[in-house]
Amino acid sequence: MKIEFDEIAEFEYHTAYIWYENQRLGLGLEFENCVEAAIGLLLRFPTIGSLISNDTRRMLVRRFPYGLYYRVNGALIETIGVRHFKQKPKFLKVV
Repeated sequence: MKIEFDEIAEFEYHTAYIWYENQRLGLGLEFENCVEAAIGLLLRFPTIGSLISNDTRRMLVRRFPYGLYYRVNGALIETIGVRHFKQKPKFLKVV
């Protein structure tokens, strides 16, 4: 399995990292480590996330109120969002 982040997911991930790092030095790294742990699980068990539409799943990030939104396309996991739970994922076109 391989994982890719689209531009929006990459931007959201980076923005969240910076926000947490600005809250407390090292907290951004803790966030990154938890996202990386979630990615590791996805690579081993691609369908572990909750199905939220016909082809889109959400994997929760441990310790942080974030979810990884992704689609499994053969041997590729396409990450389309790294969203805070209070953000609405309308732009993800999950319907």
